[in-house]
Amino acid sequence: MTPLDLYEDATDTARDLPWLMHRLPAYLVSGISVGLGLALMTAVVAASAGLPAAMAMSSGFAAVSVADTPVTPRAKWLQMLPAVIGSALVAFLVTVVHVFFGGNVWLLGAVALAVTFCAVMWMAWGKRGGPQTFVLILTLVFQMASHTSLAPQGRDAWAHLGWVVIGGALMALWALAANLLLAPRYRTLALAACLEAVARLIRAQADWVDDLLEDGEAGVGEASAAPLMALVNQQATIAEPLQQARDLLYSLRPGAPQLPLAAALVRVVDMRDQVLACQLDLDELARSPEGRAALPHFARAMRTLATDLDSAADALQRGHGLPPPQSAQTELLAMIATAEAEQARRSWPSPLSGIVMDGHPAPTAPEGAQPQHPGPAPVALVRALIGRVRHIGNAREQVAAALSGRDARLPIGLDGLSTFVSASHWPLAALRNHLQLRSPILRYALRATLAMACAYGLGMLLPWGSHKHWLLMTVAVVMRGSLEQTLLRRNARVIGTLLGCILVTLLLALPQSHWLLFGTLAVALALAHAYALVDYRVTSAAAAVQALLQSHMLAAGNQVMHMAAFERLADTLIGAGIAWAFSYVLPAWEREQLPIVLRRLIRAQATYAREVLSLHKPAASDAAWRVARREVYDALWLLTQTLQRMSREPQRVRAAARRLEMVLVHSHRLTSHLAAVKTLLTVRRDELEPSVTGLALQQAEEALTRALRLGKTQGPDAPVPVQGGEPFVGELPLDPGIDPTPWLLRRLRLAQDEAGQMMRCVEATLDSTH
Repeated sequence: MTPLDLYEDATDTARDLPWLMHRLPAYLVSGISVGLGLALMTAVVAASAGLPAAMAMSSGFAAVSVADTPVTPRAKWLQMLPAVIGSALVAFLVTVVHVFFGGNVWLLGAVALAVTFCAVMWMAWGKRGGPQTFVLILTLVFQMASHTSLAPQGRDAWAHLGWVVIGGALMALWALAANLLLAPRYRTLALAACLEAVARLIRAQADWVDDLLEDGEAGVGEASAAPLMALVNQQATIAEPLQQARDLLYSLRPGAPQLPLAAALVRVVDMRDQVLACQLDLDELARSPEGRAALPHFARAMRTLATDLDSAADALQRGHGLPPPQSAQTELLAMIATAEAEQARRSWPSPLSGIVMDGHPAPTAPEGAQPQHPGPAPVALVRALIGRVRHIGNAREQVAAALSGRDARLPIGLDGLSTFVSASHWPLAALRNHLQLRSPILRYALRATLAMACAYGLGMLLPWGSHKHWLLMTVAVVMRGSLEQTLLRRNARVIGTLLGCILVTLLLALPQSHWLLFGTLAVALALAHAYALVDYRVTSAAAAVQALLQSHMLAAGNQVMHMAAFERLADTLIGAGIAWAFSYVLPAWEREQLPIVLRRLIRAQATYAREVLSLHKPAASDAAWRVARREVYDALWLLTQTLQRMSREPQRVRAAARRLEMVLVHSHRLTSHLAAVKTLLTVRRDELEPSVTGLALQQAEEALTRALRLGKTQGPDAPVPVQGGEPFVGELPLDPGIDPTPWLLRRLRLAQDEAGQMMRCVEATLDSTH
């Protein structure tokens, strides 16, 4: 049996984890794993080789631990190997400067700047390159601190380097072993996180409906875009937990015990489409008395579904079976009852009298009554909305069936699902793409290097220059790729450092022992590792505890702690200020990247539309439209992040935020219409009229292809899909369950309208950036 086969058998072991572990999120599980590894390795080395060796080993272990994030066992070595090699190289360079050149400050500064530049260029590989960046930075800072405090010479310096390298290698081995054990747990937690994310999305939709009803008629239409942005933002943020779950679950091999989790994830992703589809027609319903009477019940039904998904996620985290689903049937019946009662009161005509749904007959239209407007009557829209809510409930039942093993079939094979898994290799092509001054990554690297040079020079001039590496550390962690992220990191760093200094001062007032201090270091590393991407204030406080305790231990207790704490806080304030100031040097404003982001969104929407509108063809690929859908959500997430970062930039360099918000809103609605079309073409394909839908889908595909092309935006009178040679504008059946063909044609027409409006906003935005 190979090591990679072991993770398939780790499920039973994971079930035997302590009771507390079943209640912890993935980031805390990972942090505890790293802290436990540091404590064990430090204890072993301290007992066998002494305290100095243990300190050197722990510095290498801690630096490399930054690269340890939850991934599949097959990808773990690709994650840890660059970290070990990079950490060893940086430690070697610092040692060479001190051994052969007596710690020459100019050479050491050159090494620090070169390491900074190379470290930041790891960001060329995207988010997964971030941990590699900080492995190099931490190693640089730790080794500068060690040589400043201990000043090892000759053999001692090389022995110190050896223990640093051993520490990094031990961390990599520990990460591989821990990941084999914890992989089943990480997969379970990833699926639970997706259920919670969908629940938050559903609640955001219910909140938006409440806002719509509170605003009345003034909140309908374009004015509703502002409250809708909260829903759009929530929709965008769901992309990250879904991708993390895909990476862990879609990489499973055939016959793996946890394949039901992969099948459940496919249903959760489809559930998101059903939530999106529920967004359709809400604006129009809010304009009618019937719709406004039904929408409060809709909001309550959605909150019931959200609570049900939260309960399912909690049960999954605790290792229990999923509880019975909470039914929203009462609210759904109330929706149609209140809508029909209001319709009867206002004598709204019904094109189909006597139709019964859930025991509620449709009212009969008064003789001679005429429709007040073309298109679907409000009660018809309410019935369609009820159907979409029930689709969400059905998807929840399918998740339960997959997890229980009753129906764990995958809609597409594992080969198709593997296309959704993020890359784990490090192709050089990604780096070459950023070797030009227009690249935001290269600008970030140059900006960070200049800031580090300023901090290094200032550190030599400060009266407390014994810890100038703290100044470098603050600059490195505070300066980010955008001004918005830098400001957030600046505030978190200052607050966390202040808290950490207070904690260490209190701790060292107690009776001391080396084991207590080592235990505290392990806990601090666990917290710093766990909260790095969750709440950087906690990470900053833990880092301050680590730095001050290590400094205290290396100085053998011969330094005044309150003075060291003062230096740490002062260095943090100065370093944060330097990072903030240099954020305006060689800036890469978000406005400059907008054309790339918007073109990616347009391409993604065009591809998704083409794949969805081809689902009626025999050769249609189920994997193709899923891949296209993922690309749309990724593009929406990028645009949402761009808009958020741009909000903290100077006013003079911002693009028109209102236009970007409208791009997001129209793109969101276009995706919702396409999701509804996909449902009609897959779930109700046999009920559609082939002679009508084939021609309509072909015309819609051609129209959307024309619309989603820069410079060729259609006007408001663009042709719509036809029925029998004429545009479909008649009133829809009261019950969508009778004939879905008119509803499909309506969705195609509305999708084309949204595409045209989105493109007009895109072109106006691009014109303003030139």
